[in-house]
Amino acid sequence: MIKRISLLLLVVSTVVMARDEYTRTFDKTIPLQNGQRFTIEHKFGDIVIRTHQQPTVLLHADIHVSAPDGGNARSFADRVEVVIDPSSSAVSVRTRYPSESDSSFRSHNVSFSVNYSISVPERTGIEVKNNFGNVTINGVKGGADISARHGSLRMEDTGGDEHLEASFGNVEIRGSNGSVTLNGGNGNVNVSDIAGLLTLRNRFGNVDIARAGKGLIVSNGNGFVRVLDSKGIANINNSFGQVTVHKLQGDLNVTNSNGNLDIADVMGNSGLRTSFGSVLFANIGGKLSVTATNSSVNGRVVKGAASIDSSFGGIDVGQIEGPLNLISNNAGVKIADVGGSTSVHASFGLVQATNINGTLSVENNNGGIRASNIRGAVTVSTSFAPVILERVDGAIEIQNQNGAIDASVTNGRACQPITIRTSFSPLRVHVPEQGGYRLAARTSFGSIRSELPITITGASSAQVMNGTIGSGHCDMRLNNENGAIEVLRSH
Repeated sequence: MIKRISLLLLVVSTVVMARDEYTRTFDKTIPLQNGQRFTIEHKFGDIVIRTHQQPTVLLHADIHVSAPDGGNARSFADRVEVVIDPSSSAVSVRTRYPSESDSSFRSHNVSFSVNYSISVPERTGIEVKNNFGNVTINGVKGGADISARHGSLRMEDTGGDEHLEASFGNVEIRGSNGSVTLNGGNGNVNVSDIAGLLTLRNRFGNVDIARAGKGLIVSNGNGFVRVLDSKGIANINNSFGQVTVHKLQGDLNVTNSNGNLDIADVMGNSGLRTSFGSVLFANIGGKLSVTATNSSVNGRVVKGAASIDSSFGGIDVGQIEGPLNLISNNAGVKIADVGGSTSVHASFGLVQATNINGTLSVENNNGGIRASNIRGAVTVSTSFAPVILERVDGAIEIQNQNGAIDASVTNGRACQPITIRTSFSPLRVHVPEQGGYRLAARTSFGSIRSELPITITGASSAQVMNGTIGSGHCDMRLNNENGAIEVLRSH
């Protein structure tokens, strides 16, 4: 008995699921005058537009209906209308379906679609509005206004100014000899080989751009932005996704939030801003400006000046040909190979600088300072951390609290003034034997010692020493509280 009931249910289910399909085609050739546009308004089906050589519009439609009963399917299909409305300015086409209130179809579980295949002359301007279907445009060079909703949009080998809207579907544009403006959402965007300006707004999708020819303006959210091998000024605004720009022949401005920046081979100036994401740069052809919050910054090669402001993330930069201005909070700093003056403001992290071809100024709080090969004056201040300077060509000025100091000047150079102050830690200075200094050293609860011969002048004791080293051309003022002072020979 159970087997018979199961078999009966299966038969009933099969009958319920059975449907009839019916397809009707529609074909029309429409003359098109010079200057006339082609427009189509449609929903529930795909639109494909290509080009041909004749001054006509070739219109083909496949009207497909599915219903439980073949008669209902055919009857519904026969009542679908393709309405053509020519005017002096345009040939317009729209699809008209039977009214949803029509009682003959309302309760018959009918599904339907109309797919269009259209050919137009190459230089024809087009306007397309489609909903719940894909749009494909190939070869049209007369410009386009397109709205595609709940379906993909694909354009290839097009031209003229193009104004596009798309939502809930992916967009692909390959090859356009004009400018493109796209307003999209809830779908990925892929654009390549655009001769004119690209203006793009998108959200909840990724954006891929390659070979934009005359600059780009991009605003995106909740997806990555990637720009490759493009020209012109690039302005990019993004959130919750990485921004990548490689090989740009122009200036770059990026504002990102909650996303990384990966920037390389930019020929012009670069202004980079982000938060909660790392910054990586390489080979910037002009000036560089970076503002980052809760972000690390790493990069090499800047042809102009650089300004970097970051917090809660380490900074490691080098090969800066111009001057460098750097601010870092609550993180360490590494700088190498700077061609101009360098200024650093930091806190709660070690500052390391090497090969600076200019002056070096470092203001640090609760963080150490280590610098070497400085071909200019050095002015540094910190607290509760050591300062180590090696091979300095210019004057030295150090202010420290509760931190050790070890400073050396370059051998064989004319002497430069040295002024150092610290407390509760040792203070050591390395100077060349042939240098000439007027020494004024003072400490408390410590001693003063010199490896170099000193000619004492004035009052002297274990905690006070005044005198000359060599010719005595430059001032050397050393002050320590609760720590020893040593004047040592450079090696």
